[in-house]
Amino acid sequence: MISAGDRLVRLLAHLAPALFSAVVWLWLFVLAPAGFAAAVAVGVAVMLGGSTPAGLTWRYRVRRATGEEAAAVLAGVIANRGLRGRGQPRVWVHRRPVAHQIVSLTAGDLAVSEPFLVGLLRGRIEVEEASAAAAFAVGRRRAGDGTGWRLLGLVCGPWRLAEGVVRGVLPARLPLTGVLWRARPVVFVGAMVQSGQAGRGGVVLGLVVLLTLTYLHPWAGRCWAQAVERAGDTEVIAQGLGAVYARMIRRTFHDAPAEARARRLTQPTRPARTGV
Repeated sequence: MISAGDRLVRLLAHLAPALFSAVVWLWLFVLAPAGFAAAVAVGVAVMLGGSTPAGLTWRYRVRRATGEEAAAVLAGVIANRGLRGRGQPRVWVHRRPVAHQIVSLTAGDLAVSEPFLVGLLRGRIEVEEASAAAAFAVGRRRAGDGTGWRLLGLVCGPWRLAEGVVRGVLPARLPLTGVLWRARPVVFVGAMVQSGQAGRGGVVLGLVVLLTLTYLHPWAGRCWAQAVERAGDTEVIAQGLGAVYARMIRRTFHDAPAEARARRLTQPTRPARTGV
């Protein structure tokens, strides 16, 4: 379950992206109205058509699974009580490496990683493991669902674009980027001292806010990622597949946090107390 505290953390994780993107959108609106209108039109198209087959293919770099591939995945999905209903989900295959074996793109679409799919087809991965991975994917998606959050994600598009460029280009072009980032307190404090001596109190306040955001954003992002992971694990346990997923985690990861998570997945649930 996602608590009110988790939602607050998610909001804090979007604070820096929203502020940065708001400045970019304002700049675009003032200096390039035609570009602003085009960007808004693209955003509306993504909101309205993002769940269509063409939209999913473009957004997530996936392809439709063949009949044999879909049957192998659905053999595990059908065993998952949380995915039963009027119709089984459409199955997609990721064209590029992803962090999770199965991702729930929408309420009616599942995307599986190619190595996981090949393991299913060759019989190296059990059907119940596919069901556990699907349950985790459904729990993660439900945690992040919401039209308001999707709209906020679109608004923060300029931040995501800038973040992708920074992460993909700067480390290769500027090897000392990591060192400079870790040394940012020294740079900010020096700028604050100089601005304070010059009597620019507004600049000092702005630098304090910026420095705070450089620590708040990554912290809130990590906390929200942990909340989403817990939501996925909760769904796995609710489906009675905790031991199966714990086995998958132990096979893939070999560190202390992964072992602690696997132990949580296998802990017996305590029955609720009832008054007498």
